[in-house]
Amino acid sequence: MPDEKIIISMPYYNFVTGKGANMMACLRLDPRTIAHHFILGQPSGEARNEAIVHSLPCADWTHMMFVDADQGLLCEPDQLIDGLLACDADVACGWYDLKLGDGYQSGIVRSVQVEGESWMTGEMPKDIFDITGCGAGCLLVRREVFDTTLPPWFKWEGDYLSDPNRVSDDMYFCNKVLQHGFTMRCNPAMKVDHDKQMSLHQIVGSFRQAVLQGA
Repeated sequence: MPDEKIIISMPYYNFVTGKGANMMACLRLDPRTIAHHFILGQPSGEARNEAIVHSLPCADWTHMMFVDADQGLLCEPDQLIDGLLACDADVACGWYDLKLGDGYQSGIVRSVQVEGESWMTGEMPKDIFDITGCGAGCLLVRREVFDTTLPPWFKWEGDYLSDPNRVSDDMYFCNKVLQHGFTMRCNPAMKVDHDKQMSLHQIVGSFRQAVLQGA
């Protein structure tokens, strides 16, 4: 049996795209995958928290892997898991792009000291590198991170709809990880794409509509 025992968790709201479903179907066939979750929730950090709480009482897992419902694989499923494990980090991520405004940029923060709280721009590094933040759409986390830190692991800080200084739930998680001395690295060769990419304006509009429908 493999030493790594991985739970795959996919948060979703309203939809799982065809590429997302295919990615989950492929990843769950890996012999290191011992369970998989589709977790309904909005924002997605709430669903991730639920997956962690649900899984912690179970002793037989070493990692949790988060993938998004609107993404697809650009590498073989076993290569994705191998590549994230190759980071040899407490938190490892692959490379994927965000759509912000009219353009695309990475979902990676390389260095707060150098670049501030902003996504990376410029040429993609070729080798595994240390990071200080990332989106949670392609994330492999060692169990010790959740055993050591207290919930909530993912949390929006600031008003989701109106605060320009808000901190996203994935950056909240990254900040907590670093504050507890854990390591974070990115393997840029492990790339996923977005099947449905949304601007921040569209995300906020979708969330507002969901709130109104639930009122």
